[in-house]
Amino acid sequence: MLWKKVKSKFWSFVWFFLLPAILAGVAEFILVRAGVFVEIAPWRLLLILAVAAFGLLSFKNHLPFWHDDDLEAAAVQKKTLREATILVRQLTRYLGRTDPGTDEEARDRVTRHLHALEKAQGEGDYRKIRDAIEKAKESKLPGDAIPSQNSALELIKIFGTAIVLAILLRSFVVEPFKIPSASMIPTLQIGDHIFVTKFSYGITIPYMAKKHYFWKLPPRGDIIVFKPPHDPEKDFIKRVVGHPGDVLEIRDSVLYINKVPIPRCEIGWVDYEDRDQETSAWRKRKGILFLERMDDIYYFVMNGPYTSSWGPTVVDDGTVYVIGDNRDNSFDSRAWGGVPFDNIKGEGKIIWWSNGPGPSLRMGRMGRSINGMPTIQAPMKEQLEDCVMKLKAAKTLENR
Repeated sequence: MLWKKVKSKFWSFVWFFLLPAILAGVAEFILVRAGVFVEIAPWRLLLILAVAAFGLLSFKNHLPFWHDDDLEAAAVQKKTLREATILVRQLTRYLGRTDPGTDEEARDRVTRHLHALEKAQGEGDYRKIRDAIEKAKESKLPGDAIPSQNSALELIKIFGTAIVLAILLRSFVVEPFKIPSASMIPTLQIGDHIFVTKFSYGITIPYMAKKHYFWKLPPRGDIIVFKPPHDPEKDFIKRVVGHPGDVLEIRDSVLYINKVPIPRCEIGWVDYEDRDQETSAWRKRKGILFLERMDDIYYFVMNGPYTSSWGPTVVDDGTVYVIGDNRDNSFDSRAWGGVPFDNIKGEGKIIWWSNGPGPSLRMGRMGRSINGMPTIQAPMKEQLEDCVMKLKAAKTLENR
């Protein structure tokens, strides 16, 4: 029996998940390759997978592994035992909440059926349990002894609960976000899909006079999602570099906070992929990769071939300053000022999906922590290791 269960579960998994997943992947690849869509989208993949699974489900009666007399009999017995347990619980509750003096005849009928069910359960005879259930349902028991099951109402409850949970999850716990631009390269690539935790710094309660309750400021170095003050209808993502009262400045492409330079080390020239926001056309670009250390956070930044300067400026009260890791290709606080606390939506945590140009996927980026120690492929591993050792010995804001 155990082998039959394992075999049935395996073939069910293959037919109703693995095969639809393969079909969805192939279909999406063909659609993107044919130019119908610009890139692979996870939500479209899930939709195609669901349609494929539903289509294959309609053929289940013709599948050789779907029907097995022993497994079906065991499933029916299990369902019957579960139904008997629920019915015993309902009848027991009825007897507990009704007054013995109100309707003795109804209580007697409920008691007889309850005893018959409990006796059949004690004997472990499946047929007797089935007969006891049928007799209880066919008898004229009080309506509140066996609550009626409305399948449509139950379905509405299930979908309603799922929708409410999804709204609560998105509002208070975690929210997905897609990286649309190159401003956070190399930390975040165009096409990365990330999860943003909504409770890292506080909580937002919709439709309240006071919506935002913060218990801490985003630490310098954290990557946050926020609504920029100049365009509050959009979501931006950048790295926090300044708190209220901080004096910020960039000299020769080096970031200074309160006159202290942020330690950094050059890795070397690298290629990266950028996408035109208007035409969606991809193109190769070059930049100089650096490793920076802000307190105990190590991260990559990108600079162009020419040095740049900005500031000094003082961070206003009630705001944080943010800058993109692609320092010379980022529209950030250097252009429009600080981000008000109330505009902060949450902290970027993990990359759960990443698609590149056309039908390509970046499998190595999926599941990666955004704030983890940066990694790089050969032949630049040695440069990265040397830079980490240098920056470990460097003085930072916290020890000056």
